[in-house]
Amino acid sequence: MKNLSDYIWIPLVMLMVYFGFNIDSHQVKTQIEEPINVEIIIDSLTNELISEVKYIIPNNSNVLADSIVNICLRYDFDIALCCAQAHVESHYGTKGRARRTRSIFGVGAYDNGRNVYNYKNVNESIEPYIKLVSEYYLSNKTVDELLDNYVNINGKRYASNKNYEKLVKNCRDKILLNTNVFNIQSEITKIKSENV
Repeated sequence: MKNLSDYIWIPLVMLMVYFGFNIDSHQVKTQIEEPINVEIIIDSLTNELISEVKYIIPNNSNVLADSIVNICLRYDFDIALCCAQAHVESHYGTKGRARRTRSIFGVGAYDNGRNVYNYKNVNESIEPYIKLVSEYYLSNKTVDELLDNYVNINGKRYASNKNYEKLVKNCRDKILLNTNVFNIQSEITKIKSENV
């Protein structure tokens, strides 16, 4: 006859197997349920966005992609629109009066040659432009509606050129077609809104 001690190992092995599987599945469950670090994801997407905008800006420009991206994200402003206008107005500060005024969007530059604003560097002109367009041009319109008729809340045009909307729209469309700027910015906006 066998001793009880000869059989004691069976329940022990069964307990070890049982708890062993539970420990493993608990570890897997813990890994799945760990909170996602939203800041890391947003930083990664922002860096991706900066790379996309660097691709758009001409090499001879002093405009910094991270200035455009960070200011646009702060104001929830369409980056493709910002880049399109920077291109149309002054080729990112490399042409026209912007070489003297460093106002890459032509804000405060009048057809009679008068310049209201002069900046120390081109990047300082980004935020005033975004504030102006956000408050006076986009306050009750979508970007697409604005590009049909680029007038402010008082009915005044942004530019005297009658083809201005078409020029900006075509440039923005090329940016949307050839980069991931819109998709990445949309993803950042979505993540931020879901994690407020």
